[in-house]
Amino acid sequence: MENRGSKEETLYYMIEGWHGELADTDLYFHAAYRQEHPVQKGHAYTVIDGIEGKGIFAGLSFAAGMNGNNTCWVEGEPKMYLDGDQYPTINYTGTEDYFCGSYAFGNDILLHKYQTFSGLYAGMYAILGNDSQEMYNGQQRFLLYRFHVKDPVYFQTSFRMTMDNLGWTGARYDDYTSVAYWYMENPVIVASRTAQIIVGPMGIALADALMGEISPAMANAVAASAAYRVLIPMNLCDTYVAGVSQKSSAIMDDAMEHIHQLLTEMGDTACL
Repeated sequence: MENRGSKEETLYYMIEGWHGELADTDLYFHAAYRQEHPVQKGHAYTVIDGIEGKGIFAGLSFAAGMNGNNTCWVEGEPKMYLDGDQYPTINYTGTEDYFCGSYAFGNDILLHKYQTFSGLYAGMYAILGNDSQEMYNGQQRFLLYRFHVKDPVYFQTSFRMTMDNLGWTGARYDDYTSVAYWYMENPVIVASRTAQIIVGPMGIALADALMGEISPAMANAVAASAAYRVLIPMNLCDTYVAGVSQKSSAIMDDAMEHIHQLLTEMGDTACL
């Protein structure tokens, strides 16, 4: 959580979790926040990119804030690119169609106004602003969600998603904000396949190390990787490494110097 204002604020929160063992085949939950205020006119908004590995796209939460005259902002097409496809693997017909609405959420026909709705897996649950009775709410804003529970999107090697920002008159420049959700195989295993340098405590190459966080599959992936490994000896938990002082900064200095040397030798091709 980031406070972007100049005034110190108090944050109240509650964290719930589950403690137990995960099998090496279990998928891990991921979420990524993105925003573009405004969307660069003529360019698609990126919901998520850079996902590499095997997984399932589970959906997103989305907010759109109107800039300028609302010329039916939902004309943009959400597009999903699976497994390295250069053209959309899945191309939806419009923004409102992706969120399981139609005809501009009721504004085109019959109602002639936007209609909120909330379903189990999709909805537009709030419309804010553009009301003379509300103070400081001049910008019209739409809050939506779509969860791919009944129609999960499976990918084997990569996934990215974009969303056009278009109206009847062409490209728009609205404020788009989103959180994408997906499940994916262990990121350590995925990264070990292509990394050129692996840096971490020596426990990352030991099964069940670091309080059990390193699974056998993770340790095997690090050990079998073709990457150059920079392992930092540390005395943690029930492990004692002879000759290593927990307070010594010389070890970290040596590791950073070696990493810098490797990056210099590899140049622009380095993948850490």
